[in-house]
Amino acid sequence: MVAAEEVLTMALSLPSDQRAEIAQRLFESLPAEYEWPIVIDEELEHEIERRIEDHRLGRSKTVDLETFARTLREAAQRPAS
Repeated sequence: MVAAEEVLTMALSLPSDQRAEIAQRLFESLPAEYEWPIVIDEELEHEIERRIEDHRLGRSKTVDLETFARTLREAAQRPAS
């Protein structure tokens, strides 16, 4: 059996698109209730809190998932500047 460290070393040597696919498949394989330690620095934590408060108070604009996905697809198709 291959040790986790060996698998990680091999995975990290792959191109980024293949690493992303592996990461997504691993994430999707976890039980829904799985929680792992998420490390968020203080600055990021404050930004998250600010954005949640902006949303709660109606100060932020939201879009539905379909609009968001379409916007991402369109941005990915535009040539890089």
